[in-house]
Amino acid sequence: MTATVYIYPSLTREWEDFTDIHQRARKRAEEALRQYSDLLKGIVEEVPPLIIAGGLGSGKTQLLYHLFKYSWRDLKIPALFVNLRTVLSLIRRYMGVKGRTERLTPMDFISILLKLALKRVELIRDNFVRGDLKLSDLWLPEITGQPANTPPSKLFEKIGVAPNEAYDLVNKTLERKRGVVLLIDEVEMAYKELKDLIEGGFRDLIDIIGRGTMGVYTVMAVSYLSYYELFLSEFTGDVAFARRIRIVQLPPIGPDVLCEKLKPHNMGDKSNTFWWFTRGRLGWVTSLKDVVLVDDTSVGSLLEWVDAPQLRTPLAENLPVLDVDELLRLEDKYCRGNDECNAALRFFILNIRPLKVEDLPSFVKTHLDELSASLIHCSDLVSVAEAVDVFTSDIKEFCDREGIVLESEDLELVRRALNEILSALALRSGKDKLVCLGAPSIFLLNDKVYNYVDSIIDILMTYIAENYGTSERVKTVTEALYLVYSLALSRERWKEPRTFHEVKELFERHVGQNYVMVGSWVLRKLIPMYLSNPIISKEPGMTIEKLEQNLRSYLLSHAEHEIVDAITSISEYITQRREEALVYIVPLPRPHYINGQVREKAYSIVKELIQRHIYDIKYGSLHLMVFFAGGDTASIQYVRDKLRREDTLLDLLIERTKRISLEQILGERLSDFVKSLFVLLISEMSQTYGATIEGIINTLKPDQRRRVEYFKTTLVTWLDDSIERLRRERESSLRINELYSLSGDLMDDISVLDYVVKRTGKFRPHMRAHAAFFTMIGVRDPLDKMQLSLSPGGLIKAKALPSIYQEFSRRSSRCKSITRLLSMPVISDIVRVALEDKKDLPLEDALKILEEEELPLFNDFVEILEKSVGIRYSDHSTAIRLLYRVLLLNMLLSLRKDDVVALLLEKASTVKEIGHRLKELLEDIERISNDICRGLPLCIKITVRPRDRSHTLEDEIRDILSALDIVEKWAEDLKSGRDIGYDRFLSLAYMAVFGLPEEKEWLLAQIQEELRKWYEGLHDKVHEQLSSLQQKLRQLPMGVGSRRRTIDIVIGSLKDLDNANRRISEILNEVDTVVREYDEALKEIEEVKGSLQAMLENALEKINRLGREV
Repeated sequence: MTATVYIYPSLTREWEDFTDIHQRARKRAEEALRQYSDLLKGIVEEVPPLIIAGGLGSGKTQLLYHLFKYSWRDLKIPALFVNLRTVLSLIRRYMGVKGRTERLTPMDFISILLKLALKRVELIRDNFVRGDLKLSDLWLPEITGQPANTPPSKLFEKIGVAPNEAYDLVNKTLERKRGVVLLIDEVEMAYKELKDLIEGGFRDLIDIIGRGTMGVYTVMAVSYLSYYELFLSEFTGDVAFARRIRIVQLPPIGPDVLCEKLKPHNMGDKSNTFWWFTRGRLGWVTSLKDVVLVDDTSVGSLLEWVDAPQLRTPLAENLPVLDVDELLRLEDKYCRGNDECNAALRFFILNIRPLKVEDLPSFVKTHLDELSASLIHCSDLVSVAEAVDVFTSDIKEFCDREGIVLESEDLELVRRALNEILSALALRSGKDKLVCLGAPSIFLLNDKVYNYVDSIIDILMTYIAENYGTSERVKTVTEALYLVYSLALSRERWKEPRTFHEVKELFERHVGQNYVMVGSWVLRKLIPMYLSNPIISKEPGMTIEKLEQNLRSYLLSHAEHEIVDAITSISEYITQRREEALVYIVPLPRPHYINGQVREKAYSIVKELIQRHIYDIKYGSLHLMVFFAGGDTASIQYVRDKLRREDTLLDLLIERTKRISLEQILGERLSDFVKSLFVLLISEMSQTYGATIEGIINTLKPDQRRRVEYFKTTLVTWLDDSIERLRRERESSLRINELYSLSGDLMDDISVLDYVVKRTGKFRPHMRAHAAFFTMIGVRDPLDKMQLSLSPGGLIKAKALPSIYQEFSRRSSRCKSITRLLSMPVISDIVRVALEDKKDLPLEDALKILEEEELPLFNDFVEILEKSVGIRYSDHSTAIRLLYRVLLLNMLLSLRKDDVVALLLEKASTVKEIGHRLKELLEDIERISNDICRGLPLCIKITVRPRDRSHTLEDEIRDILSALDIVEKWAEDLKSGRDIGYDRFLSLAYMAVFGLPEEKEWLLAQIQEELRKWYEGLHDKVHEQLSSLQQKLRQLPMGVGSRRRTIDIVIGSLKDLDNANRRISEILNEVDTVVREYDEALKEIEEVKGSLQAMLENALEKINRLGREV
């Protein structure tokens, strides 16, 4: 075979449109570069960046070479060619020089990339005719057969660009400092490093490139996993964004095209083998020439064949050309050490086409019986066209019967792919393509048909998924084929006569042994395609039925916490940790394995998952996403409905705010992959203590590790898409249109609350909430009645309330939005559910929520404001937290109206009792004072009044009792079922609960305590002393003294009571002295009076005696 068949990518070879698809890919790529040319001219504003995707050897690099020449030659735009690893190495070196260690923003990345690109353009100019630097150092492609340091001028000559023109283009580009096409190859070799380097993913990066503002346009060639993981995960599901990129996918070469390419070199009969070994990658034909063209009639050559290193060369990560280990196992199984038998099996693998039995080498004929299980026999050959018709018909019939939707366009895709696969198994005779479909005997017919259909459907869905792009149609067809594969090929369904009946009949018509070839089921094992079967197991022959049985058995026999531990391990392995989102994948059996017991278990598992994270969901911003691998819509709905019914919080989180998502993974293939990993993990854990999923995966065979990586990546892609969709749905659900009309009032209220925050900086959270609550009270009659007590110098010191009243009653601005916010269903539901666990607590304890630093469901409220009105939490964080506390307080009071009324009536009664007693005490003090002043020489006037104020304590008591009368009347009306209006209720509630949950700050308790102190102080230190003074003064005769003495005692505070007591005591002592002196004087008078009486009596006696004597 000469080098002209197909060699590795070459800059000097022109691109060849092998098929219409290749032609469309080239034209689409050229169009992207033309649009960039138009962007540089100002004709267009944006150009979607170009991504070229395809398997290794599919022609990506050759297409990049074509674009390199097209850009320089046709568009007159300088193009550079470099691999991603080189780019990242230089960027990190640049960052090191600048002392930067952090991740780069997309803008920074493109800026550095442009600087590096322009530096290469400058080096091209400076080394244009010299060979001092390698072409690769200049970011130019090397020329096959030429020195690595070929001067750029020689390179341009080779590709048909005049050196002087190229030099002019270089100078113009350096002058304008923009306008470079950067062709980046081998992205798959370093895409993970790229993801780690760039902050925030690739969306912004692609957007910046598309706008063309940074002066560099990138074309990236990616392969397999890098394509799916790096790009597909970024772009799928977002239709608007998908329009901003242009993806060109290069398919493998079909078997017919490959045959035509090999015919001139007399290798047409080996084209099928080349196709299977290379998976249709023309770039691999040259390197596999020696192993495919081995002397297949020599036993010795065939025995040495497996030692060829090319067979173990990976076409992609963990994807060998041939699974040699599996081949050796098959040989051991069938041949049991017989060399000729081993060579015979290898002969069939090297000749993948129907072979006449009579033409086989003798050593091959001898061992047909031993190899029978690996071969397909037939009496006559069948045209590929007929086989395609029969297979397609049976697939459609089965899908129609099972309700699996396959549109006519879907079936055309199936036909096309099936034609390519069967063509790769066909014998070409002129224009005819013939395949062998049959069995050596009727006895073996069923097994042969089953094995053939099983492997062909598996290969078919794999081939479509791997090579036909990522459109919705491809996804639909792949999933439909997997359903056919998993349902129709179950043993029970296969036994049904109508299942693939046309294929069975076709095989039956060709029972015989005239032709033979290797079975497609053997090729599936020995030549693994990239995707293949999703079931991962160490257990040989793990079928879907057995997988489902094992899963169901484990779910029903183990405790929820054990199952959740295993689910956590699998989920973390697949999804990794995500910011503010926790993803779990719950495996469930297929619908026909689910009964009531399984449904209940599924519910319990999900409940356990939720309970483990409910605190972070309720008080943080965590979004819990549960994806079910398997199950059915009815079972998942059952779980969802039961969670919602049993817990109002879960109902809100699932239905309204969507902080908990319950979704089903679409497609059985991805679900079966998860289920198989789960069963594999629990099986290994039962045998090995401390087994981990990562460790288990590392012990798998390379083929299985490759499949794990693919299906893991594909599942992550699907999950990323779904998570993004759920995020958008959640944002939509939190966007309340009617809230927009309230945006003006909301901003005004936030300004009011910002002022409240400023003026109450030293207040504790609950008192700040009460202060904010005050600003929304429309009816303030009770508080206004108490304004004397709440004014500066008022005798009642109710902690913060006087400051609040004085500060905010003077301001005309009020919070107007609270009531309307609570009338909106979503906000009302959030606030109500946030208070759910407070509903059975005493009201005082329930109000402790105002003191909590972490507020339940606060983050949902914030998101609603941000999404609906555009109010940024970061700009008004404290005010918005205060707003939410006021909403909580408002809702709590509304929900607990009966408790508010009962609390007020109970406390108001107590307060009024002490108030009336104090009022009566003051009246009695005044009566005594007046009594003393009437007709006595001493007049004492007691005045209880704040200093420098005109009102008295009695005035304040009167106003307090009046305020309580008002709210008591409202409370009694409310208790009787009469409507008092919401504003009055707010005023009533404010009076009832102000200061709670702190008992010592409770307004009514404060009033009661202050009145008690006044009562006890006045009673003990004034009234009792004054009463004693009154009694003492009454002991003095009326009208004593010519002048009346008047004493004024003013009590301005409770502290003054001691002074008043002391002053009255002093007076009492003085009066007591006077009374004592008066008593002594009276005593002396009495004594003199007695002496005079005696003298008088003596005188009278003498007079009487004189009279007698006379």
